[in-house]
Amino acid sequence: MRFLLILLLLLPGHLFAQQNRVEELERQLASASSDTARVNIGCALSREYMLYDVLKAMEQGRSSQALAKKAKYPKGEAEAIGLIGHGHLVLGEYDKAFPFFYTSLKIGQQLKDTALLVTTYNNLGILSFRTKDEKRALQHYGTAQALALKTNNQNGLGRVYNNLGNIYETRKDYATALNYYQKAAEIHRKTGNRKSYGVGLANIGNAYNFMGKPAQGLPYLQEALQIDEELGNNMNKTVTLGGIANIYQNLNQPQKALRYAQQSYEVAVGTVSSKKIMAAAQRLADLYASVKDFENAYKYQAVFGQEDLKLNMEQQNQKAAEIASKYENSQQELENIKLKAQQRIQALDIAQQQKTMWFEGAILLLLLLLAIGLYISKQNFKKISQQLQEATSMLLLKNEEITAQKEEISTQAAILESNNAQLDRHNSFKSKIFSIVSHDLRSPFNTIQGILQLVQNRTLTEGEVKRIFESLGRNMEVVVNMMNNLLGWSKAQMQGSSLELHPVNLHEMVRENFSVMEAQAKAKEVRLFNIVNKDLTVLTDKERLAFVLRNLVANAIKFSFAGGVVTLEAQLEENGISFVVTDTGKGISERNLAKLFSDKRFTTPGTAREQGTGLGLMLCKELMESLGGEIKVESVVNQGSVFTIYLPCTVQMASSEVVPEEALHPVEA
Repeated sequence: MRFLLILLLLLPGHLFAQQNRVEELERQLASASSDTARVNIGCALSREYMLYDVLKAMEQGRSSQALAKKAKYPKGEAEAIGLIGHGHLVLGEYDKAFPFFYTSLKIGQQLKDTALLVTTYNNLGILSFRTKDEKRALQHYGTAQALALKTNNQNGLGRVYNNLGNIYETRKDYATALNYYQKAAEIHRKTGNRKSYGVGLANIGNAYNFMGKPAQGLPYLQEALQIDEELGNNMNKTVTLGGIANIYQNLNQPQKALRYAQQSYEVAVGTVSSKKIMAAAQRLADLYASVKDFENAYKYQAVFGQEDLKLNMEQQNQKAAEIASKYENSQQELENIKLKAQQRIQALDIAQQQKTMWFEGAILLLLLLLAIGLYISKQNFKKISQQLQEATSMLLLKNEEITAQKEEISTQAAILESNNAQLDRHNSFKSKIFSIVSHDLRSPFNTIQGILQLVQNRTLTEGEVKRIFESLGRNMEVVVNMMNNLLGWSKAQMQGSSLELHPVNLHEMVRENFSVMEAQAKAKEVRLFNIVNKDLTVLTDKERLAFVLRNLVANAIKFSFAGGVVTLEAQLEENGISFVVTDTGKGISERNLAKLFSDKRFTTPGTAREQGTGLGLMLCKELMESLGGEIKVESVVNQGSVFTIYLPCTVQMASSEVVPEEALHPVEA
C-alpha cells in the first residue's frame, strides 16, 4: 500500500515529463530545416508514441518513411519501416510485421549499418519466437549478438540477452533465463537505458516467481512498475502489473492479485493491443475462477476469445512461416543466380582475356612481320595492312558475341522473376480461401463450443435451454449462408476468367430465385415484386448473375420490416441492362455505406436480428466485375435502400410489355 501511494504521488509528474518530451519533439519537427532532420525527429517521435499509443506511432512512422523515400534517405527509411513493423509486433499482428522487418533488413545489408542490423535481427528473432519458430529465433539472436559484440553495441547486446532469457523461460529452464535477465539488466543500468532496464527488472521478478520465490521477485517488479510510470510506458506497464498480480496469487493474496490484474487489463485496453488484452483477460478469468466468481471469469474468458479471434494466431504462425521461408528461398535463389552469373562472367572474362592476348600477340607478330617486310620490300606493306584489318574485325566480332551472351543472362533472370510472380498469383487464391474459412468458421463454432461448455458446467432452466437452441440455430444459419457464399465464389474463382455465356430469360430467372426465398419473405411478411419484362432475354453467365441478384434480394428481405415491399426491375441501357433492387427497410448509414464493398468485411443484424457473414456484398462485387459490370447503392436511413447493378451484354426483347407480378403475398399472422 505504501508503494502504491508513492506511485500515485509521482504519477502526475512522470506523465508531465513524458508529455514534455513529446511536445518538444513535435516542436522540433515543425521547425526542422531539412527533410533528413524531419525524418530523424519523426522516428524519435514515433518511438515516444510507441510507449502509449501504437496506432499513432505507426502513423508517424509511415509519414517518416514517405518523407525519407522522397528525400532518398535510405537509413531513415529503413528505421521508419522498422518502427511500423514494431507497431504490428506490439499489436500481435506478426504476419504483417514480417515484411516490414525483412525490407528494413535488406536496406541495412545494403548500407552495411550494423546498428540497424542488430535491431532488425533482434526483432526478427522476437517474431520467430512468437510464431513458435524457436530455431529461426535462435539463429536471428545469434546473428544480432555477434554483430553487437563486434561493434560493442551494449544496448543491442542487452536486448539479445533479454530475448534469450524469454526462450529459456519458455523451456522452463528458469535458472538460465534468470542469468540472462540479470546480465541484460546490468548492461541497461550502466548504459542508462531506463526503458530496457525496466523490462529487465520485470523479467527478473517473473523468473523468481516461476522458481517458487514470489516474495524475492516482488521488489524487482515494483521497481519496474515505477520506471514504467516514470516513462509513461503503458506497453510494458500492463505486463509488469500482470507479473505483480501473479506474485500475489502465489502468495495467497487473491484480492491484491485481482486489483493488480484489473489495473493490468485497463492499461492493456488503452494500448489497443489484442495480444496484451488477451494476456490480461486470461489472467483475470483465471483469478476470478480461483475465487469461484464464475460470472466474471466467463466475462473475461469471452474477451480473450474475441481478441484471439482477431489475431487468429494459428493462421499468423502459418503465414509467418511461409513469409520467412519465401524470403530465405528468394535470398538463396538470388545468391545462386548471382553466383552463376559471376561464374559465367568470369569464364567470359577469362576467355576474352585469352582471346585478347592471342590477338594482341598476333597483332604484335604482324607488326613485327610488317617491320621486317619494310626492310625487305615495300611491296609487302599492302598485304600486311590487310591482315591487320582482318584481325581487328575478328576482335570486334568476338566482343559482340560476349555482349550478346551477357544480354542473354539478363533475359534469363527476367524470365525467372516472371515465373516467381506467376507462382505468387497461383498461391494467392489458396491463401485467400484459407484466410476466410479459418477466420469466419471459427467465430460461430467458438460460440457453439462456449454454449456446449456452459450446458456441461451447469443445470439449465427450460427458458435458458430454449434461448441456447435459438442461439445455436442462428449460428448454424450463419455457417450455412457463409458456406453457400464461399462455394459460389470459389467456383467462380476456380473457373477464372472463363464465363459460360447462354441466353437467359430474365423474368423467369428472377421468378426462380424469388421462389427460393419464399419462406424467408413469408416469415417476415415481406412482399416481393418481379416487374421484369417477360420477353427480356440477355446473353450472360446465368449462375453468376443469379448469385448476385439472390444475395441482393436476400439482404433486402433481411433489412425490411414486417409488411415491407421488395421490388426487382430491369432497365434497358445503351450497351446493356441495369437491375434495380428496391426495399422499404431500415436503410444503411453513411458510415456503413463507405465500407460496403471494401476488403474490410463487416455485418450488421437484420430487422429480426438475423446474422450475416459479411461476405455477400464483397462476393457480389467480385462476380459483377468478372462479368464486366458494376454495382452501386443509394440508401436513406429508415426509408430503404436501392441497389443497382449494370451488366454489359447483348439484349433481346420480343415485345416491350412489362407486366408487374407480385411474387409473394403477405402471410396471415
